[in-house]
Amino acid sequence: MSRVSELTIGFALVIAMAVVCRMPQHRRISTLMEKNAEIQLARSAAPDSISRDATILVLGRQGYETAVEGKNGFVCMVGRGWMAAFDSPEFWNPKVRAADCLNPQAARSIIADRFSAQQDGDGRSFQGGDPIGNQSGVREQTTAGPRERRDT
Repeated sequence: MSRVSELTIGFALVIAMAVVCRMPQHRRISTLMEKNAEIQLARSAAPDSISRDATILVLGRQGYETAVEGKNGFVCMVGRGWMAAFDSPEFWNPKVRAADCLNPQAARSIIADRFSAQQDGDGRSFQGGDPIGNQSGVREQTTAGPRERRDT
């Protein structure tokens, strides 16, 4: 190999390294929002007459927590991509933010089911766990027949 080709290859490597070093680094996208912004987005899911007195849930480091205690039975929150069906293309998208407000009947049933894994401490929902196993558990529950009524 001639001296000119060695210099050309060396120069090309230096330029390639400079380009790679200037490329944006992969950053971890947080699913957490600033608390007041999340409360405001959650309240946007319903008219002010409802959301003003609704319970507001926000996502914290240990899962969803009550940010505002409501009086009318409605529950408003900001859903994330992992709350969709596991086979949804947006399931793993950390940028998904979906404002949702549930009426008192839905809040009693859906909130209890949605967060039962988090509350029971079995690690299936927001602590990493196995979403496929969690989905098979949901399928078992939905094919098992009528459910016991919850009046809490």
